Amino acid sequence: MKSSLFVVLFLIYTSWFVLSNPVFADSWATKAPMLTPRSCMGVATVNNKIYVIGGIQGEATLPVTEEYDPATNSWKGRAVMPTDRYNLGAASVNGKVYAIGGYKASLPPGVVNANEEYDPVTNSWTKKADMPTARSELAVVAVNDKIYAIGGSAGLNKNEEYDPSTNSWTTKSNMPTGRCNLKAAAVANKIYAIGGWPNGGSPLAVNEEYDPEKDLWATKAPIPTPRIAFAAASVGDKIYAIGGYYALDVNEEYDPVEDLWTTKTPMPTARMHLGAGVANDKIYAIGGTISTSLTVNEEYTPDLGVEETQNLKLKTQYSILEIYPNPFSHSTLAEIDVGYQLPAKSKVLLNVYNTTGKLVKTLVDESKEAGHYSINWNAKGIADGIYFLRLETDNLAITKKMVMVK
Repeated sequence: MKSSLFVVLFLIYTSWFVLSNPVFADSWATKAPMLTPRSCMGVATVNNKIYVIGGIQGEATLPVTEEYDPATNSWKGRAVMPTDRYNLGAASVNGKVYAIGGYKASLPPGVVNANEEYDPVTNSWTKKADMPTARSELAVVAVNDKIYAIGGSAGLNKNEEYDPSTNSWTTKSNMPTGRCNLKAAAVANKIYAIGGWPNGGSPLAVNEEYDPEKDLWATKAPIPTPRIAFAAASVGDKIYAIGGYYALDVNEEYDPVEDLWTTKTPMPTARMHLGAGVANDKIYAIGGTISTSLTVNEEYTPDLGVEETQNLKLKTQYSILEIYPNPFSHSTLAEIDVGYQLPAKSKVLLNVYNTTGKLVKTLVDESKEAGHYSINWNAKGIADGIYFLRLETDNLAITKKMVMVK
């Protein structure tokens, strides 16, 4: 009787879930096309609306700004950017969009260091402090309300930090592998600079992680398909690299926790020099070129899984920020820095387990106020192998892998 009741309840739940979630995970859907055909644009999201800025159409650089609202599947033109350019970068901080660098084809032509701020509320642009190193084909990404401009032509390994609150720039540690036409995305307050090339030659598979808090770089698993002129975006705890040179439809997912790449469903329209924006946990692959500029707008729904979808907002707030070094060894005295953040006062349990699930060490077991925390763990004496750091609160549990090597 109980078994029959379970089957009935399961069928009811399954029917409800399918009806309330008609879009299947790891799938693509065609959406309203962009108003202006173009490629090599900057793309950023504010309040689940996507802003596509600048770009090139034929031989003309564009100052065009267009807003896409996924809720209504509609586009509208917005105020034009003061400096027409393409191969620029864009990122959003505190409700504003920042368009940085690029190449200006109109007179006088050349690589620019322009930094211009767009306010969606007032639909207006404001000039801000210029980037120290003029460059195009750079990667631009925001972490903790600061913007990082990384790589690019005329500055292959440059890494410069912009603070909108002070309208000032700071030079940070150079990227190990100098390159342009790369892309970058952030997960758990770390930046991943992927692909690109050193001003020509063969596309690279390089994937390097930057920790803004420590100002340190680390080498990570290379992307399976070396490429340039692609789009990259993060949803939840994963990064997606989509399209690229020459007119690729490839869609590859990177898991920073596992340091692992997985091939996902290809993009319907193969293209390069496209842009990507994220709204409501979906990726919008916009524009680009094959032999001519496109208006294509295709929506990708990542395979987050039911549990991850339910906990996505919590996961981006309750975070294990760092395990450094990782892998670690007895030769480094087994001194490990562990950082985590809490958005609200929480009962925190931070434990280390081995692969059998046996508790190895309790690092934290107490209530904590909201904020960022860092502790040092001396792991001297533990055996070589794989371990798991687990952060548990009343709301969520997050696990990250650690490796002890000889």
